[in-house]
Amino acid sequence: LMSLRDALVQAHELREVYADSPLTTAALMRLLLAVCHRVYGPKDRWAWADLWHAGCWDPARLDEYFGRPACCDRFDLFHAQHPFYQVREFRADKLPELRPVSDLAHEESSGNNITLFDHHFDQDGRGLAPSEAARRLVTVQAYAIGFGNSHKFQGKGKQLGDGPCARGVLFLAEGDCLFQTLLLS
Repeated sequence: LMSLRDALVQAHELREVYADSPLTTAALMRLLLAVCHRVYGPKDRWAWADLWHAGCWDPARLDEYFGRPACCDRFDLFHAQHPFYQVREFRADKLPELRPVSDLAHEESSGNNITLFDHHFDQDGRGLAPSEAARRLVTVQAYAIGFGNSHKFQGKGKQLGDGPCARGVLFLAEGDCLFQTLLLS
Protein backbone atom coordinates (compact mmCIF):
# COMPACT_ATOMS: atom_id res chain seq x y z
CA LEU A 1 0.00 0.00 0.00
CA MET A 2 1.37 3.36 -1.06
CA SER A 3 0.05 6.81 -1.71
CA LEU A 4 -0.13 7.99 -5.31
CA ARG A 5 2.76 10.36 -4.64
CA ASP A 6 4.97 7.67 -3.09
CA ALA A 7 4.19 5.19 -5.87
CA LEU A 8 5.34 7.75 -8.44
CA VAL A 9 8.40 8.93 -6.48
CA GLN A 10 9.50 5.30 -6.04
CA ALA A 11 8.35 4.15 -9.50
CA HIS A 12 11.93 3.54 -10.65
CA GLU A 13 12.36 1.11 -7.72
CA LEU A 14 9.03 -0.69 -8.13
CA ARG A 15 8.36 -3.50 -10.59
CA GLU A 16 4.64 -2.90 -11.04
CA VAL A 17 1.30 -1.96 -9.56
CA TYR A 18 -0.55 -5.00 -8.30
CA ALA A 19 -4.03 -5.55 -6.87
CA ASP A 20 -5.98 -8.74 -6.26
CA SER A 21 -8.35 -7.72 -9.04
CA PRO A 22 -6.89 -7.20 -12.54
CA LEU A 23 -9.57 -4.53 -13.04
CA THR A 24 -8.19 -2.62 -10.05
CA THR A 25 -4.62 -2.96 -11.31
CA ALA A 26 -5.62 -1.46 -14.68
CA ALA A 27 -7.71 1.29 -13.08
CA LEU A 28 -4.86 2.29 -10.75
CA MET A 29 -2.46 2.40 -13.70
CA ARG A 30 -4.86 4.75 -15.52
CA LEU A 31 -4.98 7.01 -12.44
CA LEU A 32 -1.18 7.06 -12.15
CA LEU A 33 -0.93 7.84 -15.87
CA ALA A 34 -3.40 10.71 -15.50
CA VAL A 35 -1.30 12.22 -12.71
CA CYS A 36 1.87 11.77 -14.78
CA HIS A 37 0.33 13.49 -17.79
CA ARG A 38 -0.93 16.36 -15.61
CA VAL A 39 2.43 16.88 -13.89
CA TYR A 40 4.99 15.99 -16.57
CA GLY A 41 3.23 16.11 -19.94
CA PRO A 42 5.22 15.42 -22.04
CA LYS A 43 4.45 17.93 -24.75
CA ASP A 44 6.58 16.26 -27.45
CA ARG A 45 8.94 13.35 -28.06
CA TRP A 46 11.96 15.40 -26.95
CA ALA A 47 10.35 16.09 -23.57
CA TRP A 48 9.48 12.38 -23.38
CA ALA A 49 13.14 11.47 -24.09
CA ASP A 50 14.28 13.83 -21.33
CA LEU A 51 11.94 12.10 -18.88
CA TRP A 52 13.18 8.66 -20.00
CA HIS A 53 16.83 9.63 -19.55
CA ALA A 54 16.13 11.13 -16.11
CA GLY A 55 15.23 7.61 -14.98
CA CYS A 56 12.75 8.73 -12.32
CA TRP A 57 10.02 11.28 -11.70
CA ASP A 58 11.06 14.63 -10.21
CA PRO A 59 9.62 14.56 -6.66
CA ALA A 60 9.59 18.37 -6.42
CA ARG A 61 7.08 18.60 -9.28
CA LEU A 62 4.90 15.94 -7.66
CA ASP A 63 5.06 17.76 -4.32
CA GLU A 64 4.06 20.98 -6.05
CA TYR A 65 1.10 19.25 -7.72
CA PHE A 66 -0.14 17.36 -4.66
CA GLY A 67 0.55 20.36 -2.41
CA ARG A 68 -1.90 22.69 -4.17
CA PRO A 69 -5.01 23.15 -2.00
CA ALA A 70 -7.38 22.52 -4.92
CA CYS A 71 -5.55 19.29 -5.70
CA CYS A 72 -5.24 18.06 -2.10
CA ASP A 73 -8.98 18.38 -1.61
CA ARG A 74 -9.70 16.23 -4.66
CA PHE A 75 -7.73 13.28 -3.25
CA ASP A 76 -9.51 13.29 0.13
CA LEU A 77 -11.89 10.33 0.34
CA PHE A 78 -14.02 12.03 3.00
CA HIS A 79 -13.89 15.67 1.85
CA ALA A 80 -17.19 17.45 2.52
CA GLN A 81 -17.38 19.23 -0.86
CA HIS A 82 -15.21 17.14 -3.22
CA PRO A 83 -14.95 13.55 -1.99
CA PHE A 84 -12.40 11.54 -3.98
CA TYR A 85 -13.92 9.89 -7.09
CA GLN A 86 -17.46 10.48 -5.88
CA VAL A 87 -20.39 12.65 -6.91
CA ARG A 88 -21.47 14.67 -3.91
CA GLU A 89 -25.11 14.72 -5.03
CA PHE A 90 -25.05 10.92 -5.20
CA ARG A 91 -24.12 10.23 -1.56
CA ALA A 92 -25.41 7.15 0.22
CA ASP A 93 -27.37 9.18 2.79
CA LYS A 94 -29.41 10.71 -0.05
CA LEU A 95 -30.17 7.46 -1.84
CA PRO A 96 -33.42 5.63 -1.14
CA GLU A 97 -31.52 2.64 0.22
CA LEU A 98 -27.98 1.90 1.30
CA ARG A 99 -26.10 -0.37 -1.07
CA PRO A 100 -23.69 -3.12 0.01
CA VAL A 101 -19.93 -2.74 -0.47
CA SER A 102 -20.07 -5.61 -2.97
CA ASP A 103 -21.57 -3.11 -5.44
CA LEU A 104 -18.07 -1.60 -5.64
CA ALA A 105 -16.45 -4.78 -6.96
CA HIS A 106 -17.53 -6.46 -10.19
CA GLU A 107 -15.99 -9.74 -9.13
CA GLU A 108 -18.10 -10.02 -5.95
CA SER A 109 -21.61 -11.37 -5.82
CA SER A 110 -24.29 -8.82 -5.08
CA GLY A 111 -28.05 -8.90 -5.13
CA ASN A 112 -29.24 -11.87 -7.15
CA ASN A 113 -25.82 -12.69 -8.68
CA ILE A 114 -24.75 -16.28 -8.22
CA THR A 115 -22.10 -16.90 -5.60
CA LEU A 116 -19.96 -19.23 -7.69
CA PHE A 117 -16.52 -17.99 -6.63
CA ASP A 118 -17.40 -15.33 -4.06
CA HIS A 119 -19.32 -16.50 -1.02
CA HIS A 120 -20.19 -13.16 0.58
CA PHE A 121 -23.77 -12.06 0.92
CA ASP A 122 -25.14 -8.51 0.96
CA GLN A 123 -26.57 -9.02 4.42
CA ASP A 124 -23.09 -9.81 5.83
CA GLY A 125 -22.76 -6.10 6.63
CA ARG A 126 -19.04 -5.93 5.98
CA GLY A 127 -17.17 -2.68 5.77
CA LEU A 128 -14.05 -1.54 3.95
CA ALA A 129 -10.85 0.11 5.08
CA PRO A 130 -10.52 3.58 3.51
CA SER A 131 -7.62 2.40 1.32
CA GLU A 132 -9.73 -0.46 -0.07
CA ALA A 133 -12.71 1.84 -0.55
CA ALA A 134 -10.53 4.25 -2.55
CA ARG A 135 -9.22 1.45 -4.79
CA ARG A 136 -12.74 0.17 -5.38
CA LEU A 137 -13.97 3.66 -6.26
CA VAL A 138 -11.20 4.05 -8.83
CA THR A 139 -12.09 0.64 -10.27
CA VAL A 140 -15.85 1.08 -10.38
CA GLN A 141 -15.45 4.49 -12.05
CA ALA A 142 -13.32 2.92 -14.78
CA TYR A 143 -15.51 -0.14 -15.38
CA ALA A 144 -19.03 0.99 -14.46
CA ILE A 145 -21.84 0.12 -16.82
CA GLY A 146 -24.21 3.06 -17.19
CA PHE A 147 -27.90 2.69 -17.75
CA GLY A 148 -29.04 6.15 -18.86
CA ASN A 149 -30.60 8.57 -16.41
CA SER A 150 -30.25 7.80 -12.73
CA HIS A 151 -33.20 8.22 -10.39
CA LYS A 152 -31.30 11.00 -8.59
CA PHE A 153 -30.56 13.02 -11.73
CA GLN A 154 -33.87 12.50 -13.55
CA GLY A 155 -34.96 15.71 -15.23
CA LYS A 156 -31.59 17.41 -14.69
CA GLY A 157 -30.12 16.28 -18.02
CA LYS A 158 -27.33 14.21 -16.45
CA GLN A 159 -26.53 10.76 -17.77
CA LEU A 160 -24.74 7.92 -16.07
CA GLY A 161 -22.69 6.58 -18.95
CA ASP A 162 -20.32 3.66 -19.12
CA GLY A 163 -16.91 3.99 -17.55
CA PRO A 164 -14.04 4.53 -20.00
CA CYS A 165 -12.84 0.92 -19.71
CA ALA A 166 -16.23 -0.81 -19.64
CA ARG A 167 -16.46 -1.71 -23.31
CA GLY A 168 -13.10 -2.45 -24.79
CA VAL A 169 -9.65 -3.80 -24.18
CA LEU A 170 -6.76 -2.16 -22.36
CA PHE A 171 -3.16 -2.74 -23.34
CA LEU A 172 -0.18 -1.83 -21.23
CA ALA A 173 3.37 -1.63 -22.55
CA GLU A 174 5.56 -2.90 -19.72
CA GLY A 175 9.06 -1.75 -18.97
CA ASP A 176 11.61 -3.02 -16.45
CA CYS A 177 10.06 -0.92 -13.67
CA LEU A 178 6.90 1.06 -12.99
CA PHE A 179 8.58 4.29 -14.12
CA GLN A 180 9.34 2.80 -17.56
CA THR A 181 5.88 1.22 -17.81
CA LEU A 182 4.25 4.59 -17.16
CA LEU A 183 6.42 6.29 -19.77
CA LEU A 184 5.84 3.56 -22.33
CA SER A 185 2.11 3.70 -21.75
